[in-house]
Amino acid sequence: MNKFSVITIYQNQRKDLMHLLDAIEQGNEHPDEVVIVCMKCDVTIEQSYSFTIRYVPFNPKQTEGLPISEARNLGVEAASFENLIFINIKCIPEANFIGTMIRHALLYEGLIMGTPKYITQKIESDFDIEILGESSVYHPQRPEVYDIKQEFNYQLFWSLCFTISKTQYTILNGFDTRFSGYGAEDLDFAFKARELNCPFYLNDAIVYHQQYAFYALPLNNFDYVIKNSDLFYEKWGEWPMDSTLEKFTQLELIDWTCDQKKPITIRKKPSIHLIQEHTLKGQTQM
Repeated sequence: MNKFSVITIYQNQRKDLMHLLDAIEQGNEHPDEVVIVCMKCDVTIEQSYSFTIRYVPFNPKQTEGLPISEARNLGVEAASFENLIFINIKCIPEANFIGTMIRHALLYEGLIMGTPKYITQKIESDFDIEILGESSVYHPQRPEVYDIKQEFNYQLFWSLCFTISKTQYTILNGFDTRFSGYGAEDLDFAFKARELNCPFYLNDAIVYHQQYAFYALPLNNFDYVIKNSDLFYEKWGEWPMDSTLEKFTQLELIDWTCDQKKPITIRKKPSIHLIQEHTLKGQTQM
């Protein structure tokens, strides 16, 4: 019961994967295995580690979007152990991350999310985890956490880094595979936890999220935002990503109000020029 599986989703991000595996190896405690769900690709790691690496091939039938929800569910099915730790492929766990997650998962039943920090410089292959702490920042809109605390605002759940038992994951029926591409699947998972009285905790286990060009407004995922928002409202009777939908409305891309009870009306798709205007390169994602 004390053994742990780490699950990550991989799609031709070898450098990121090696950063993740090397950081886990450098950590003060190790999981028993790392499950790599290989989405639409293959990967082989020649380097040996103190934990088992398991490869799970995943070739989704759908051709558009990233079926991350389905990939996570597949990773859980393949995991050998009851205790699960999910880490985004773009994250580098701090030296105490695995140990803190293990300790809290064995003491508290429920959904436990770690603390993301955002790296403000390029990561070299021979990075030093200690230096990452000095060159990263906390998200300004997230609460400060010391040790662990129960959180009743389930909207604070992000899937960058979290732990949950396989039993509880199954009770929640995993991530809803109808969500694909970008947006709302994390909030949907959190709302299921809230509905089924699964306690939600935040702890101070840190992962460093790697810097990359990102979209200040997800116009590049416009279609997915609309599709997933409509699906979320159909399920829960409230709108996710309301600030994003408000900005889409201000740009006259959609007709939408926060109190409407019908699907979103698309007025026009964002142009390439508009998408480029909202792309920030070399910034920290926040």
